[in-house]
Amino acid sequence: MKPQLEASNIKLKETLEVVNRDKAIADEKERLAMIDQQVVQQKAAEAKIVKDDADEDLARALPILKKAKQIVDGLDKSAVGEIKAYAAPPAPVVMTMEACVTIFGEKDIKWESIKKVIMDPGKFVARVQ
Repeated sequence: MKPQLEASNIKLKETLEVVNRDKAIADEKERLAMIDQQVVQQKAAEAKIVKDDADEDLARALPILKKAKQIVDGLDKSAVGEIKAYAAPPAPVVMTMEACVTIFGEKDIKWESIKKVIMDPGKFVARVQ
């Protein structure tokens, strides 16, 4: 009986060593997972701050966009024809038209070049809209 008990004790000791080793590995994996979880939570908090800022910016921009859309929708060919007729337009007109042609990707924003862009008022209005 004693040799059988000693064999069982040896087997139990070996099993206990395996269990302790596996537990140490599991504990280390849990520790690393907790670190990863903290990093993920921090990144999520940072992302929420960025999202909240973007939502605030969007909330401020949408009414401006809506008003701009209404203004653009009210633009007609005769107004563009009137602008085109200026030899030396007022500064606000120049600034507005420079912005338009810049948005269109034009490199030259001199008044003479702008007049070429608005040569066809109907086409210009369609392009703006």
